[in-house]
Amino acid sequence: MCHLHGMLHSTLPYSSLSTHILSRMSSESADSLDTHCPQCRSDIQCLVPAVDVELRMSQCHILCSDCNMMVPASTLKQHKHTCPGVRRLKAVTGCGIEMRGAASASSIVPPNRSTFKCPYCDQSNLLCFQLIEHCNLLHLHCAKKVVCPVCASMPWGDVNMKSSNFIKHLNMRHKFEYDTYVDYDQDDEAMLQVALQASIQESQSQM
Repeated sequence: MCHLHGMLHSTLPYSSLSTHILSRMSSESADSLDTHCPQCRSDIQCLVPAVDVELRMSQCHILCSDCNMMVPASTLKQHKHTCPGVRRLKAVTGCGIEMRGAASASSIVPPNRSTFKCPYCDQSNLLCFQLIEHCNLLHLHCAKKVVCPVCASMPWGDVNMKSSNFIKHLNMRHKFEYDTYVDYDQDDEAMLQVALQASIQESQSQM
């Protein structure tokens, strides 16, 4: 029979009559302990504190790798909860995470929806009305299918969708700046509801 000596409270060691030294984290875990010794597989009859091992652990000192202090082996685990080295490490790590998070947030560049590049000749930094004037003046009869740079810059835009008649599309769809009537933080459904509400209010005001 194996009289297992596990750990019932704190970090106190327990031993068995078969000299097997084990530990348990709490009395609750001891209650659910397997009835066999995990080492020799014999039946466990009782739990007996290993006083001799506990004494040796209290007399043996171990160097804490976090604060370089000599700590009794029996209290090393408790020491880790109050170790100044561990607290400093957590503070530095937390600060590093916060700084990296702030740096990542600040490095996010919002999409450019103010100026556009001509899809025909690559002239850039054109405002929407300048793009319309430029294309009507220099590319009015160009039949090449191109992607509308204004639509492509929108949250709902498709950068791969080409317009079969870009000049017509440009003159019809982009006579007004999107900034004047589009909230980029809203999705399509929300913008549709806002547009419908505005249309209803305008109709009622004209009655």
